[in-house]
Parts: sequence; C-alpha cells; structure tokens
Amino acid sequence: MDFKLTSVLALVLMVCFNRVDAQEASKPYIIGNSIGMQSIDDQQLASVFNAELQFWPNKNRVTVVLHSAKSEHISKTAAMYYDGSVKGLQRFWLSIVFQGRSATPVFLMTEPEIISYVERNPGAIAILYESMGPENLRVPMAK
Repeated sequence: MDFKLTSVLALVLMVCFNRVDAQEASKPYIIGNSIGMQSIDDQQLASVFNAELQFWPNKNRVTVVLHSAKSEHISKTAAMYYDGSVKGLQRFWLSIVFQGRSATPVFLMTEPEIISYVERNPGAIAILYESMGPENLRVPMAK
C-alpha cells in the first residue's frame, strides 16, 4: 500500500515538474542591442511591435526583427500582436510602412540569423522562441 501511494505521488510530481519545464521552454525571450532599457514590460513591447515607438530612450532608432513568413515561429508572434494571423501581421506592416509611420521590419528565417542581425545593429529588437539568445542581448521582462 505504501509503495503504491509513494509511486503515485512520485508520478504526480514528475508530471507537475514536466509541465513547468514545458511552459518555460515555450516562453518567448526578448533580445535587443543598445535599446537604452534594462528591462521591458508587456505594454512597451506591444508598442514596439505595433510600430508606436520609433526611437529608444537612448535615441537609437527601433528596428523590429521578425521571423520570416516561412518560419514556424512567425505564427506565435502574429498571435501575440497582429490579430492572430500571419496575413494580419503582413497587412499591418505593409500598411504602416506604406503610410510612412515606420521603417520596414527585418524578416529573417532562423533564430541564429536573427541573433546575428541583432548583434550587429544597435536599436534592433527581436523575439526568440528556441533559445534565450546571448546573455549580452537578453532583455528581461519587467514585472
């Protein structure tokens, strides 16, 4: 009896810890280069990805870096900021750029390409899903 109870308890704990690990693994990470902020909150991040913020506090121009339309991750960003669809994301940016309200975002296929671009371009910001990115580029979320 005690063996069964211990086994069930161990199984329940393993399932709980695996859920936390899975949630942590799917968590998006923000990277940025010389954005003039130690951390960023949800509202500030939304203003960046909705082209409402053109310059960082340190006067660097905001450069939004997104996964390309063929990337498996673009739908995750589209769900967070652009009516839930990749087409909505594309329409949004086409409209904003055509109106002259923002520079064209940079679309890259892989996360290593995104990391490399952000490393080389002050003011660039991106969302990663597969890795946390280099420590010197990580931008923690403010609480």
